[in-house]
Amino acid sequence: MTTFLGAENFVECDISRISDRQAMLPMHPMLDRNYVLDTDVIEHAYGLIFEWAMLRKSGLVFTGRQRNGKTYACYRIIERLSRDAPHLPVLYMSAERALNERKEKYFMRQLERWRFPVQSSSRNASFQQIFSRYLITQCMNRGNRSVLLIVDEAQCMTIKEFSYLIEIWNLMRREGYQLCTVLIGQPELKALLGSSEEADYEEVKGRFFVKDYPFLAVKTQAELRNLLRQYDDELFFPDQQKDWSYSRFFAHASYDAGWRLVDETVAFWEALNLVAQGGAKGNGFRMTWITDAVHHFLTDCLASQPLLPSNREQWTATIQQVANLDMLG
Repeated sequence: MTTFLGAENFVECDISRISDRQAMLPMHPMLDRNYVLDTDVIEHAYGLIFEWAMLRKSGLVFTGRQRNGKTYACYRIIERLSRDAPHLPVLYMSAERALNERKEKYFMRQLERWRFPVQSSSRNASFQQIFSRYLITQCMNRGNRSVLLIVDEAQCMTIKEFSYLIEIWNLMRREGYQLCTVLIGQPELKALLGSSEEADYEEVKGRFFVKDYPFLAVKTQAELRNLLRQYDDELFFPDQQKDWSYSRFFAHASYDAGWRLVDETVAFWEALNLVAQGGAKGNGFRMTWITDAVHHFLTDCLASQPLLPSNREQWTATIQQVANLDMLG
């Protein structure tokens, strides 16, 4: 028996019964995509970010196509940093397109996202000053002299907004603290620099665009195998039930008979290449299309309990149901 939080109260369930697992389904983190997979790209990015953060260096940039899993990578990297470098304050910021936004409005909006009580702030200080003080306070609370700011969707920022952060950088430096940044965004982020003629261009480039790395999609069968294996060995629901991996939860009978989701690697990979008409075209397969197909496949297993392993044709049908085929590769 296991206990989980239902819609109104705690409910006792026998997770081995398919009817009880179906009742638990609305609580499953997979449906909300509230979980993160480790990939070779995330491992590489994490190693770089960790190294630069320890050296108090700023200016890493990661760019990749839409739906490549960049935002989930941010969450995973922040989670790992909190474990491996608990002394390092790390803040997450998701940029938005807000052309010609005034400086005070820009900083107020970011503070609100961090749930800072802007309405009760002293009117004797500007929001720029409050923002700078907030970052310094994060450093002081951790006994550190630097704070790492990870900016997601950075292609939405303007040169003017980058100049706002340069002012924060300078304010912190005067008090002996360091602002370190990592930018994560789509390829047009680099085009921002190429098309800019604004006065702050060179300083923005020197502070925020020191080293650029590609954020690649899934390009090999081995990478796909590693992703599928995690549904068998590393992801569990409920969290405390370490003998109930995601794949066992959705395909209990097949799992207990020896099947694993990783056994689907070859058929899934062949189907991806077939649907993409010749493969990933050098760019790899976007993470979203892989996870969407896996979600559809596993939820169908819970509903219909099919014979497993599956085959290329069944995976092809699954991919065609969930993916925008024009954006698959």
